Amino acid sequence: MAPSMPQEVSGSHAKCCESLSDLLKRHLLVHSSEPAPTARTSQACDACHESKTKCDGGEQCSLCTKRAIQCTYSRLKPPKRKANFDDGDLIAIDLTNGISDGVIPQSNQPNGTTNNSGAPTGIAKDLPGPGISEMNNDKAMLVDDSLDDTAPNEAARTGLRFIHQLVSAASAGQDPRISRNLHTTKLGSRTVVPSEEVSHSPWPFQAYQACIINIAFALESGNSLLIRTAARLFSLVLISLREIGAFDDKTLKHHQSKHYPGTFIPWLVIGLDVWSWIATLALKLDAYFALTTYQPPIVRPEEISLRLSSPFSRCNAHGLDVFFSRESKQPQDRQRAAISAVAQSPQSLPLSGTLIEDVQLGLWGALSRIWSWKLTQNIYTPLSPQALAERAHFEVQLDGWASELDRLFHIWNAPEQDPMASSFLMQAYCGKEEPSHEGWQGLVLARIGHHLFNTSMLYYCINLHLYADVRTIARNTTLPPQDADVNALLIQWANSESGRNAMTYAISVLKTCEKTYAGELSPDETFDPIVQICLINAALVARAWATSESRTCTCAILGTSVDIDLDDKGRRQLWIQNGGAITVDRIPICNCALEVWLARFRTVLGRGARVWELDKELKRVLLPAGM
Repeated sequence: MAPSMPQEVSGSHAKCCESLSDLLKRHLLVHSSEPAPTARTSQACDACHESKTKCDGGEQCSLCTKRAIQCTYSRLKPPKRKANFDDGDLIAIDLTNGISDGVIPQSNQPNGTTNNSGAPTGIAKDLPGPGISEMNNDKAMLVDDSLDDTAPNEAARTGLRFIHQLVSAASAGQDPRISRNLHTTKLGSRTVVPSEEVSHSPWPFQAYQACIINIAFALESGNSLLIRTAARLFSLVLISLREIGAFDDKTLKHHQSKHYPGTFIPWLVIGLDVWSWIATLALKLDAYFALTTYQPPIVRPEEISLRLSSPFSRCNAHGLDVFFSRESKQPQDRQRAAISAVAQSPQSLPLSGTLIEDVQLGLWGALSRIWSWKLTQNIYTPLSPQALAERAHFEVQLDGWASELDRLFHIWNAPEQDPMASSFLMQAYCGKEEPSHEGWQGLVLARIGHHLFNTSMLYYCINLHLYADVRTIARNTTLPPQDADVNALLIQWANSESGRNAMTYAISVLKTCEKTYAGELSPDETFDPIVQICLINAALVARAWATSESRTCTCAILGTSVDIDLDDKGRRQLWIQNGGAITVDRIPICNCALEVWLARFRTVLGRGARVWELDKELKRVLLPAGM
């Protein structure tokens, strides 16, 4: 039974309620008899709004009547939408309102001023600029500190927390509305906003940039839960980009001329380049998701008709003097080459010279086509003659990109042998460095070396997927009990040319990483996730091939194994065609030597363990306890 209220308190409370009731009645009587002012019930017309004149409303206001013009109301203000979160620790995103209004959100500047330009800002590979500073702003993103800080810097931790909060919201049944243009998201039900609402507004570049940065940081973490959530966010970003036509060159140019007109060259260059970067990053993230989750890519390179993105140097040309100095050296034919064309074949590369990102673009396109081809094949039946011919076509394409990559490696290793090509590369990958700075060449060469190493890992990883069903191997490795039919399939694969091809690429991945880590290129934050992704896939393929039960181990019999150098293409191809027992670095590749090879994989995998979280089942199989 509820406790009774003291009599004196009860009496005073009743009197207070009566007084309040009388006050409310008088207030209602006074205000209900007066109509609301016109200014509160109607919106000012366009002419009155521009001249800052009070509009008297009606079908034709007095100002428009005086000017003999038609009263128009094209400046309709959309309803204000506010992010609604039940949990106070969940995200409170200023970006949301900016996206909903169809404008680019502005950040609070450190000095208290506000940037009202509304122009898209540049996006560069280093990404230290406005996008990340806005994301770290305490008003733009409020997150808790419950997530372990395993990321290399504050920006990465912010991105991981953002994804972490999305996961928490989904598990708690909450409604984290990311944006209207990127769709009202509940991670369970998705409402697609009609494209008519955004077709007449500036595209919210900074919102897309913020989403892509968070997606990239989720991939950097290697955490499978974060990656799955980021993949859902990525699919929403792609839907929105397709809706507004951001992948179409003519639509982009029309959008820029309508919303950001001008003749100032830096303004025009940045306005187009930022969307080329968004499209290029979409292809890159899509390829990495496919190689990480073993799901088909969802972006078709053929749908992106935008021009090739500017070189690294022009994207980092901060200051008008630096910009115009580098702009005068830019090859003009890159502005005429389309992403869709370069992704198809090396023959579409600009004649002025090939950049590393051009090779990556071609490899991403090849991966998309390889996945489409693999989906049409039955893993339990041998490849038909037509399927073998199609695979041979992919091999020719990959060999073409490998030749371009080898040529870039040669220029990097021996710049004095081709001074013109070396100068082209050096100019393309300058960041803050200038020829007048001391030691600038060493910094630029190190950057080029890291990009080349990442690209070589991408090439190896795509070849692993061409010759092996990595998805089936991973599932059969980590999900006991193992399927007998799948085991028989893997035995058949291990004794085929496809299996031997995959094995050579798996060992090449290991030896390349060992050589790179032991040399001048140390594994730091400049190595992107493809290195760890490729190492995991290579370790799985090597383990599956070595544990095949169909071959009798002959490593103890002297003279039966052939030691091959994987750099010797002739001997490598001879073994792929004929088979037989082999050794690499005088270590046999067989089941009894499997632990030796896995130990070498563990060593290089451990170099990236500081920021990369292996799937727990893969960790159980590939890494020792406590690692």
